[in-house]
Amino acid sequence: MNFIPENRPHQMSRLIFSLSIVIPILALLGIAVAEGRRWSANHDKSVLTVQNPNPLRTVIDSELLTLTPTGFEPASITRPKGKFLLAVDNRTGLEAISFELRRVNGASERQTRLTNHRVRWREIMDLPPGNYVIQVADHNWFCSLSISPN
Repeated sequence: MNFIPENRPHQMSRLIFSLSIVIPILALLGIAVAEGRRWSANHDKSVLTVQNPNPLRTVIDSELLTLTPTGFEPASITRPKGKFLLAVDNRTGLEAISFELRRVNGASERQTRLTNHRVRWREIMDLPPGNYVIQVADHNWFCSLSISPN
C-alpha cells in the first residue's frame, strides 16, 4: 500500500502540510514525557505521596468565664476530667487584675496577672478530679470549678 499519492499534486500538498503539523507536535509530546520522567526520577516520590493518618489537630473543650464588676459569669462550672481551655475575659474595666486557681483545700494550682488593660486569660488545663476555686485578688469575686472523675 502506497501512502504517497501518485499523480495527485493537491493531495500530496495536503499530506505534506499535515505531516509538517503532526511531526512537531509528536516531538514536543516526546520531550514533555521525557522531562516528566527525568523530574520524577530526581524527586523523592514519598514526599509527594505521604499522608498523615493522625492529624496534629486535637479538639478540646473550652470553658468561658466572664469577669464583670459584679463577679464571674457563670459562678460555677462542673466538667469531666481531661484537657480543656480555660478562657477568662476581664470586663471589669480594671487596669490590672490577678487571678488564682486553687484547690478548695487551699493548694494553689495556677496564678496569673493581667496588666495594661489586657482582658484575656487563656490556658490549657488538665486538672485532676476535685473542687477548685478561681478567685480574684483583693476582691470577693470567685468561681467554683468542679472536675468530676469521668
